[in-house]
Amino acid sequence: MKNLRTLSLLVIIGLFFFATSCNEDEPQAPKLSIEASPLLTDAKPGEIIEYNIIVSGDLAAVNANGIEIKSYSDQTFSDTIVYEYTFPESATEDTEVTFTVTDKTGKAEDYPVMIGFIQPDYMLANFGVHKADTAGWSDWWEGLDISNSAGATYEGGDASGAMYVTCRGGYAKSEIWNFKATLPEDQGTGLMMSREAIKNDDGSTAWDGYMIPVFGYYGEGMTQPDENQLNNVQVGTRVVAVDVYYETDSQSPASFEDISQTNEGKGVKFQFRLGNHKKFVESGDKKGWFLAKEAYVTTPNQWVTLYFDPDDEGEVENIQGNSGMDALASEVNFAWFIPAYGYPTYDTHKVYLKNFRITNLPEE
Repeated sequence: MKNLRTLSLLVIIGLFFFATSCNEDEPQAPKLSIEASPLLTDAKPGEIIEYNIIVSGDLAAVNANGIEIKSYSDQTFSDTIVYEYTFPESATEDTEVTFTVTDKTGKAEDYPVMIGFIQPDYMLANFGVHKADTAGWSDWWEGLDISNSAGATYEGGDASGAMYVTCRGGYAKSEIWNFKATLPEDQGTGLMMSREAIKNDDGSTAWDGYMIPVFGYYGEGMTQPDENQLNNVQVGTRVVAVDVYYETDSQSPASFEDISQTNEGKGVKFQFRLGNHKKFVESGDKKGWFLAKEAYVTTPNQWVTLYFDPDDEGEVENIQGNSGMDALASEVNFAWFIPAYGYPTYDTHKVYLKNFRITNLPEE
């Protein structure tokens, strides 16, 4: 009996040590945790952001804003996930994204990250993609009706089937405008303009040396900016921009340097205006502007982006004899783009355009 008790005791002790030994050999799950990077990033709607997510614990699943991005059926205690998150096209402000890890007991840990909202470009016209039609004013440039563009009016109604572009004074002629021009540096096909054909007999140009192509917002080729976009431009958080190639002509009666020195050596001045046509025409003092901005081409014969000055009042003090800009954003229905603004004599340089848009002023 004594030997039996001793044997039983030895079996119990052996089982104890065996169980203890097995428990010590089993891996222990680490504390549940999650980290993700980048913690802060900026993005435009629709942009893809790549996150590196590191998780540990007795893992069951990892979610992004409640949507599962990975689950674990086998025993997994740590993992690194590369996850591509698409910033929603509908985003309009800074957005928080929360990554969550859960373990097999249901316990959860969160890790929030922040995406700073970058307002995307608002493309108004891409001259390298859309074909443009030409038209002149029926009553010079101040007429309320537009000729040669069936169905297009400044007061709404039917829209023409393509981008509408015209020139002050009815100078929308093929020798000045080429809507199928081959753009420099293999940039495709787009819009070219020249001031050559508005030369007066005495060598000057009409209206003190500037021509004005007028972009009417008609048809699928050109987009009217909405009121919110224009209000952002008005307060200076956004700017009007256009890509320009100023091609010099060595035989031109006015050189790039001549025109630049007229602007105190700053370059060739370009002006951009957005306004309400009817309000402008019907007001005797020519008021009715919403925006009037200026920029300079400082280097010719290469593509540059002109960001039109966000300081309306400081840069443009007096336009057409007044400084009033009393049209509302909701009233804007046309745009003027003026190359070599204010230069008194004609030239034969060519100006190529593409990507007319509202965008963010780049950081210096």
